[in-house]
Amino acid sequence: MRSVGLAILVFPLVCALPRAALGYTQWSAAVSLGGGGRVTPQERSEGLISLGLRADALFSARSPLAVGIGPFLALRTDDFDDFSVALGASLKVPTTSTLPFVFSFGAVVDLTAADPLDGAGIIGRVWWGSRSMNYHSSYGMAVGLWVDARYFPATGTTDVVAGIDGDLAFAAIPFILLYEWIRH
Repeated sequence: MRSVGLAILVFPLVCALPRAALGYTQWSAAVSLGGGGRVTPQERSEGLISLGLRADALFSARSPLAVGIGPFLALRTDDFDDFSVALGASLKVPTTSTLPFVFSFGAVVDLTAADPLDGAGIIGRVWWGSRSMNYHSSYGMAVGLWVDARYFPATGTTDVVAGIDGDLAFAAIPFILLYEWIRH
């Protein structure tokens, strides 16, 4: 549990490091919605509906075709029955200037598990979609499709989920329009 708290503190600090030390920083935050399945060692399977929040910071050269690397932090619930935190590294591999693949790998902890060791696992994710290079800000909007797999060794449980990410900045648009409408 201490490692999760430490990870939550370290992620913003890494994002705040000077650009000269890391290259060009592009970060984004998204809400994730997906569906998939869970398989247990007893060969019991169940469907999952997944809802989450995810933020990442990718450091690269100032080009949309540059490979980028950086940390990610994700919060997720499946069927509103569990709550997990994941932290790891992401690698952006451009295929075109606006449609890169982002590969992520890291550790995941289910905070609702009765035994903390039962809730510890690994996560891998492949993301593909629109991730623009913002030359005027360090925030780059992103929307895309993803598939991820989580494995919890203590229980032998495997989750495979696919879904869509929608950038959190899109959620602000109605409030910005309302503000501008009231102001004028």
